[in-house]
Amino acid sequence: MMKLKFDGRGNINADALYNIDPAKRRVGTLTLENSEGSQIDLLSTRTLRSGSLVGLVNMRDEALTDAQTQLDELAASLARAFSTHVEPGTAYPASGTQTGYELDLANLQPGDSVSFNYKDLGTGLSKSVTIYRSDGPEPPALTATNDPDSIFLAVDFSSGNHATIAANIQSALDGDARIGAGTFAAANPGGSTLRLESTAPASLRIESARTNETVSGPSAHGDAFALFVDDGDKTFTGMADGRPNITGFASRIRVGSTFVNDPSLLVEYAPGIANGDATRPQAVLDKLTLTKTTFTPKTRIGGSGSLFEGSINDFVTASVSHQSGRSAQAKATVTGQQVVTSNLKSRLDDSSKVSVDQELAQLVQLQNAYAANARVMQVVRELYDILMRS
Repeated sequence: MMKLKFDGRGNINADALYNIDPAKRRVGTLTLENSEGSQIDLLSTRTLRSGSLVGLVNMRDEALTDAQTQLDELAASLARAFSTHVEPGTAYPASGTQTGYELDLANLQPGDSVSFNYKDLGTGLSKSVTIYRSDGPEPPALTATNDPDSIFLAVDFSSGNHATIAANIQSALDGDARIGAGTFAAANPGGSTLRLESTAPASLRIESARTNETVSGPSAHGDAFALFVDDGDKTFTGMADGRPNITGFASRIRVGSTFVNDPSLLVEYAPGIANGDATRPQAVLDKLTLTKTTFTPKTRIGGSGSLFEGSINDFVTASVSHQSGRSAQAKATVTGQQVVTSNLKSRLDDSSKVSVDQELAQLVQLQNAYAANARVMQVVRELYDILMRS
C-alpha cells in the first residue's frame, strides 16, 4: 500500500527554501512511501510534472521566491541609495601626468565599496571595478558574477591596517583575469589613504574613482541620509556579521526613527539650511530616477545570469513587467490545461454515459426477439401434440 506524505514545517520565512539535500531543505516536500517504509521524494526526482500539486510547488519554490528576491533587492537599493555618500577620489599626482587617484578608506563599513572606471586607450573599451569591504566568510552576491565589463570584488578590511588592506586590494586586482595581473598598483602612502594607479597610464587610464560610504541618521551630507533602516533602527549596508543580509529585508525595512520624530531633517540637513532648500529633495529624485545601480542576476530581471543595470525607477518598471508577464503566461497555461481537461472529461462522459433512446431501442429489439422465439416454441409444441395424437 502506497502513502503520499508531506513533511510540513511550522515556521516559514524568507530564508526557508527548497533544496534536494534534506540537510539544507527548510520547507516541506512530497514523498511516496511503500509498505516497507521506503520513501521517494517526488520533488527532487521530478516525478510530478503537471497538476495542481506541481502548480503549488512552482508557486512556492519559483514564482514567490523570485518576487521575494525582487522586493528584497528593491528595498536594499532604496536604503543604500538614500544612505550612500559618494566621495570622489583626489587625482594623483596633483601636477604632471596623472596616473591614478587617492581615496580615504577611513569611513568604509562592511558592505561599502571603492569604485573606479578605467579605459583602454587603444581599443576605446571601458570597464568599471567595484571593491566591496567584506570581512566575513560570505561576500556580496554581485562578486559571484562574471560580467566582463562590470567587475565586482571582495576584500577583507578587518585587520584595520591600511597597508595590509592595500595589499589585499592589490591581490584581488591581480587575481582577476578580467583585469590582468600588474594592470594596477594599490598602495598605502600613509594613514587611511589608498593610492590606486595605472601601471601604464599612457595606454590604460583610470577615468574616475570614488568611495561609496554609508552614513547614519540625518548626516551632514546633502546627498545622503539614512531614511530607511533595518530592524532596531540599524543602518543598512547590505552586510551583517560577515554575510549579506539582503534576503528578507523587504519585510524588515523601516523609516528611521530620527526622521519619524523630526521630518524637517528631510530638508534641513545642517544648521543654516532653509526649510525650502531643494538640495535633498533633488538628491532623492536623482537617486530614484538617474543614479545607476547594479542588481544581482538572482532577480531574473534582464535575463537569467545577467546583471541588470539601471535606476531604481527602471528596476521597478522591469519588475512589474516581469511579474505581469509571468501572470499572463500562467493564465495562458491554465486556459490550455482547462481545455485539455474539458476534452478528456467529455470523452470520459461519452464512454460512460447512458443513452435512453439507445437503451429503449435495444429493449424493443430484445422484446421482438423474445416474441419470435416464443412463437417458434409454440409451433414446436403444437407439432409434438399432433404427433402424439396420431
